[in-house]
Amino acid sequence: MESLTLVMNNLRAAFENMKGSEGDDPPPTLPVVMPNGSAVAILRALVPEDADNPDLVRDLTDWRRQFMDYFLSRFSPTEVRTQNRLRELSVDANRIFFLIYTQDGELVGHYALIVHDEKTVEVDNSILGARPPVRGLMVHTEHALLQWVFQNSPDARVIANLLQHNVTCFMMHRATGFSLVATTNLRETVADNGDRLLRPVTDGNVDEKDACLLTLELDSRAYWLARNEAGYP
Repeated sequence: MESLTLVMNNLRAAFENMKGSEGDDPPPTLPVVMPNGSAVAILRALVPEDADNPDLVRDLTDWRRQFMDYFLSRFSPTEVRTQNRLRELSVDANRIFFLIYTQDGELVGHYALIVHDEKTVEVDNSILGARPPVRGLMVHTEHALLQWVFQNSPDARVIANLLQHNVTCFMMHRATGFSLVATTNLRETVADNGDRLLRPVTDGNVDEKDACLLTLELDSRAYWLARNEAGYP
């Protein structure tokens, strides 16, 4: 149990360091590099002040609207809702919401990491919303995040959950070493506020309209092997 607790503590400490302290200028960042070592983008953790950036709020609202069918919750995005969600994410101790910037400072996407328990981290909420500076940017981005996770906690287990029709995301995860470990049938329900939510089927009856959730898993051994095979430094 001590080793599992160490994984959790290491990740929490790493999360806190990456989020930085109030007033940090500039805030901590992670570089995104290609296999040849060239830097192509920068990852910066969301901070509370970002919720007051109208351009950022507008872009993230537009991107969520554009990619809504790839999420388990579907709703009508508004800038107010996005702003409130950003404020929540920026102070969530179990999550880092990374903004992806080009070397020239253009916001092109986002990605998140979630600590679930003593040994499990989830990669989540990946969107490429603008034209990337290089081909394969999101694969390079995922490598940067996974390298950071396993350098801080070599015993961590990383999972990814995605809908079956999200082929691009599936191929990205496979490129970084993930393996498929489970599938779950999902059915749409409607919340009291009108949001449409995909939830696991519990009655045992599978309908052709049901969605399918894929769960993938990655450990450090599989990751470093995939990274080396891809030629990353």
